[in-house]
Amino acid sequence: MVVTSVLAVDITTAISAYRQGRYDEAAKHFQELAEVGVPRAQHWLGWMYAEGLGVSKNLTEAVRWYKEAANQGYVSSQNNLGWMYEEGLGVQKDASEAVRWYRMAADQNNIDAQVNLANMYKDGTGVQQDYAVAMQLYRRAAETGNPRAYFFLGRMYEKGNGVERDEQLAETWYEKAIRDGDDAVRNLAKPRLRRLKHGY
Repeated sequence: MVVTSVLAVDITTAISAYRQGRYDEAAKHFQELAEVGVPRAQHWLGWMYAEGLGVSKNLTEAVRWYKEAANQGYVSSQNNLGWMYEEGLGVQKDASEAVRWYRMAADQNNIDAQVNLANMYKDGTGVQQDYAVAMQLYRRAAETGNPRAYFFLGRMYEKGNGVERDEQLAETWYEKAIRDGDDAVRNLAKPRLRRLKHGY
């Protein structure tokens, strides 16, 4: 029990250093904890290698540490590892492996992984294309208030992929994405909504 509380203090100290922009210090703490098998520290260290914060950017090291954490069931690392395989960052691009990691995280209710996995089913990347499965995953993520899921639901209704084409529902989902999303989501949804409403 003493060891757990010491580790909790260390991880808290490392996260605090990260949030205060003291990346060298944070990386040092995360490295120490990662090497003794703390999955949360392994995840953070993977992130720091992926972004080049406090350490030299090294995507191979990022994958290594994400994989260490993911193999211990750390859900965010499973999702990030899926992304690394999907994009070929630090590893050979492998859509099937991306799907495997996304599915692990999505099955544990990681919302980002649900959207990422839905995209794979929508596009038929690493899996056989299946709009019904994509819709199911987008809806699960949308129920939690995920703006990316709102956007993709709008696309599915706009195009009639896996559902009957319905421009009004598409507009509704795009409006929700614009209302609740970050700049990236809003920039995707605004032109699609404008095209539906005004034809340009």
